[in-house]
Amino acid sequence: MKTIRWSTLFGAMLLPATSALAQSVTLEELLEHITKTSPELQSIELGPKFAELDYTAAVAEDWNLFSHSQFNNSHYQRSDTSDNWRTSNTEFGVWKFSPTTGVRLTTSYQYQRQASTWYHSENSKLTMDRNTYYNSNTRVSVNVPVWNNAFGYASRRSLEQREINLNADRLRYQETRKSFLAGVSHQFITLCVAAQRAASTQNAYQRAADLAKNVESRAEANNRARYAQHAARFEREMAAQSANARAALESTQVGMSTYYEYQRLRTDAPECDLFRARTLTASNAEVDTLIEATRRMQGLALDEHALQLSKEMVYDDANPRLDLQLNYEISGQDNDNFRRSFDRDSRNYNVALAFNYPLGNTRARSSIDRVDLLRITFDNHRRETKLQMQRTLRTLLVALREGEHIMATQKQRVESARSAREQDMRALAEGHLEIGLFEDSLRDELDAELALTNSAASYQTDYLSFQEITDQLSVAPPH
Repeated sequence: MKTIRWSTLFGAMLLPATSALAQSVTLEELLEHITKTSPELQSIELGPKFAELDYTAAVAEDWNLFSHSQFNNSHYQRSDTSDNWRTSNTEFGVWKFSPTTGVRLTTSYQYQRQASTWYHSENSKLTMDRNTYYNSNTRVSVNVPVWNNAFGYASRRSLEQREINLNADRLRYQETRKSFLAGVSHQFITLCVAAQRAASTQNAYQRAADLAKNVESRAEANNRARYAQHAARFEREMAAQSANARAALESTQVGMSTYYEYQRLRTDAPECDLFRARTLTASNAEVDTLIEATRRMQGLALDEHALQLSKEMVYDDANPRLDLQLNYEISGQDNDNFRRSFDRDSRNYNVALAFNYPLGNTRARSSIDRVDLLRITFDNHRRETKLQMQRTLRTLLVALREGEHIMATQKQRVESARSAREQDMRALAEGHLEIGLFEDSLRDELDAELALTNSAASYQTDYLSFQEITDQLSVAPPH
């Protein structure tokens, strides 16, 4: 009598359905490929660069060039005289504003030419007189805020607002990148599950095929036909399950390899350990600490600061403003000689105070009330966000602990089903067991393997979700 050899359970479970392939692909290799080639991820990484450019432009203290020119022609007519004035004026210079101090510095050069023609009629005699005047001056002006923006106190709020926007954009980039890569990781788990199901059904089909080949050694002549019919039907049943699992795996491989443009997903086996127990040190009491450390809560803290700043900026606009203006000017003038106008024989000093007081402040009061309403809305949103994260994380903690217990139970069930199948195999080989009962033991073993695979998939998915919410997934861009 022949002895039938069956493959052991866990050896088959640790091998993917494509175990015949020499190479395998890991999640790390897939993520490395995606970070280098994905247009979507590359677009995500451009986000903070816009905020960095805005911030760089806001804090820059560059010089600015300005110029303007003007021409004016005036004519005055009286009963016996008439005047015609032609004036051209050109000014150019540079100015610079320091947002850290609120001081504005301006230096400029101005050139002016005036040409006058005077006509006088007396006793039918016409008299004409012409004169030309040239003026040139160089001016330096400094505007220093005294009240409302002394030492740049108010203007620095705008810089602080830009910095908040920059940090918020960086957090949003990390969150978006994390969500994208976490989605890839979830898909990879789906691929691993499909491969494991294909492996389990392929092993079951192989056992059914072995049973059909060796049925003549397990039955007497009068039962051989009936056993052969049983074995053939069971082989077709297992072949159908294996084909369906293989089709699902290939569909997943084709979809992911096409979407991520990574051919290895179609040709190589996914390397993963679905049945590895994870280490979780967090407790329900530590959930609040984990939440406060997340980028999501840090982003809300930045939003809160931005709201407070916007309110202070509205108050700044509503307050009176007092500026000290200092001017120093060197000028020269000459008639009929342009070059002598540069002799600069005149120097002028000027000190002024500019005061501005907004009346009514209706717009400012409305803006302040609006910020107060936004603050109430923000506080409600922050509380709801924290409560939602608490509920989700505590639910995941319970699911993970239950998942560990379920996986342990499922592993025991697989061991028991394997042991029962091996005993039935020996009994069948000795002629002490009906083939139908042996087929049931094969089905029980396959069902136990698939149930363990499903439980492991749920467990690993919950663990990945917990890591994602608590920002324990790596989102660093590739070097």
